[in-house]
Amino acid sequence: MSRAARLQAFLTRFEGVPVVWGENDCSAAPALWWSEETGKKVELPTYSSRDEAHAIIKRMGGLDAVWDDIAAQAGAMERYGDPEVGDVAIIDTRLHGQIGGICGAGRILTIRKDNGGWHPFGPVRQFVKVYATP
Repeated sequence: MSRAARLQAFLTRFEGVPVVWGENDCSAAPALWWSEETGKKVELPTYSSRDEAHAIIKRMGGLDAVWDDIAAQAGAMERYGDPEVGDVAIIDTRLHGQIGGICGAGRILTIRKDNGGWHPFGPVRQFVKVYATP
């Protein structure tokens, strides 16, 4: 099965499933994707609410800094240039600040919606960081 097909199956599994912070939110879902794709447990800092997640992000200096640590655990290197399907990326948004998601084709970033499911965001012109899925 191709990576694109595996990603589609992963996304479908969470469609309509309410977000649980620390388990399947906009950072936990990409970490779970990496765990499933690589067979390695990818650990996140522990949090159970949006406020706790934001406190960790602030303490570490930004979502990209948090993901630098997560990427190192997964064995993922930063990708320079266009992302590939299944990569994990961070973007800046005017409304929500930095958010993370999983890259689809055509510079689309698939982000987890708070009410469950996914939102295709893009095409993204500028990524803060892209981490190549190992």
